[in-house]
Amino acid sequence: VKVILSGSYATRIYFREHEGLFTKQLIIPQAKQWALNLGSSEEEAETFSQLHSPREIWDYATALMNKSGILRFQPWVARDVEMFVKTYDIPLNEEYDTIHVRRGDKLEEEARDAVINYWKSQGYTDEDNLPTNYIPFAKYLERYDPNECVAKGVDTIERNVYVATDDPIVVMKEIADASVPESENIIHSNGCHRLTFYFNPTQDTVFHIDESGDDDSCFARYHRNIIAMA
Repeated sequence: VKVILSGSYATRIYFREHEGLFTKQLIIPQAKQWALNLGSSEEEAETFSQLHSPREIWDYATALMNKSGILRFQPWVARDVEMFVKTYDIPLNEEYDTIHVRRGDKLEEEARDAVINYWKSQGYTDEDNLPTNYIPFAKYLERYDPNECVAKGVDTIERNVYVATDDPIVVMKEIADASVPESENIIHSNGCHRLTFYFNPTQDTVFHIDESGDDDSCFARYHRNIIAMA
């Protein structure tokens, strides 16, 4: 057995450098069937088969692999993650959407161009004087199609939405400031969707996995990792 040891950072760099080669042979029928074999929905498989950007293809394929259960935690990690998930108030027996809002250090370099391009599309051209240094949460919600109600012949479509973010306080304020709020975590969006938002139980604490604060013990670091994975 040959084993190559590599950290997550080095692995990411390697795959980013070769992602074009890995994805250039994407063929629509086979891609769709591959996604279905992993347990994707018809909608997810169709979306995957239509992707063209190597970065989008790779990220979507990774998400499908995570969903399929190919990648698994060690038993004790899975146990602790499951215990933590049970503390959520999200209904685990119902379907829900997930929105990942990563801000923090990502805004300094990796996401900076996306932020600038967004605000330019809104008429702000001074890169040093933008309304915010992030893309507003309302932009994420534009992914919900306002015509879905018409297509399904209903007045309202209810969706549970789990928000994974390192900026929960600001995102929750953005939700509270929405044009049609029903409560602090429920809004009516685009005249069609009634969205109920859920956050991590530690939503009042803002941190990254490697940010220790006053406690950098092994226990505290493990606890932060469990929270991040959950």
